[in-house]
Amino acid sequence: MRKYLIVFFMVSFNCLASNAPCDDKVYQQFDFWLGEWEVFSKDGKAVGKNSIKKQHGNCVITEHYESSKNYTGESLNIYDKATKKWNQSWVDNSGLFLALSGNWNGQAMVLRGERSDDNGSKVIHQIKWMPQKNGMVHQEWSVSKDQGQHWETLFYGVYKKLTSD
Repeated sequence: MRKYLIVFFMVSFNCLASNAPCDDKVYQQFDFWLGEWEVFSKDGKAVGKNSIKKQHGNCVITEHYESSKNYTGESLNIYDKATKKWNQSWVDNSGLFLALSGNWNGQAMVLRGERSDDNGSKVIHQIKWMPQKNGMVHQEWSVSKDQGQHWETLFYGVYKKLTSD
């Protein structure tokens, strides 16, 4: 009987190990963003550092951002199989909470979310992460106050990797 229990547990463990829930290719679409980064403005000025890691069985991407001007923020990013969308929850030390969702479009990860501004008007937030052939990543955070007809860029960052992962 003991022999059968050992075999049962070994088979069960192997099944669990080989069927990790986040091994599908879609969960790797955001992997270009992983690493330790220095972030620069378009004109080359250092504006912050960002640490991007996979955690929780490679299902969740965590972000920890610090700017050179005491602005800090964090995000949790995960692909939802049910909705077939990437989701990001962003929080920062200004009290901002953003809930974004979207997909990889073949050239960039594009996530959008809607929230009200201080006057109660609806604002669409869109963030694009664009991997570059040289290993850098460009990030553009834009807002629209007219349902996407016109966009204003709030932040444009150029990510340069500090270390190899």
